[in-house]
Amino acid sequence: MARGKRLLSAVPYANTCAGLPLLNAADLEAGLALSADFTGEGWRHELGYSNAPVYTPDAAGAQLWKIGLPYDFIFFEHWQTDVDGHEQALTRARSMLQRFDGFLGGLLSAADLDHTMVIVSSDHGNVEDCSHGKHTVNKVLTLIAGDGRQQAAGAITALTDFVPVILDYLLPKSS
Repeated sequence: MARGKRLLSAVPYANTCAGLPLLNAADLEAGLALSADFTGEGWRHELGYSNAPVYTPDAAGAQLWKIGLPYDFIFFEHWQTDVDGHEQALTRARSMLQRFDGFLGGLLSAADLDHTMVIVSSDHGNVEDCSHGKHTVNKVLTLIAGDGRQQAAGAITALTDFVPVILDYLLPKSS
């Protein structure tokens, strides 16, 4: 950052290392991507993309389901609460978590949970304690909904457990 170069966070960096393209404004405008604020309001009102669609939080959750239908696995990274925690912006964090609640409700309402597993978690704590701007050592909550949730819940005790659980779900062992 001091060199004036913007570095990718871990998920976009892993994506580009795998040779996969990052989604962009054209994808957002075509309804093939969602903004990190879920609604698209930031792209339209703060960044000036007048063609960016604007969703309610629950409609954005349903849109994520629609976008993900052709794929076996999707990963939606939401980083705004991390920024809010580091900036000790409790009011903004509360508002974003309420927006996330609507987004998750829309996703779960739209999803075929008989044939899909939805996992929501974080790589560290921080927004739950806005009294300082650092990561916490608090345990991170994980929500698992849909198909395979009981087995997955029993297998996840640490961040390193997610990949094996996801692989076991996507690539079941033959009997």
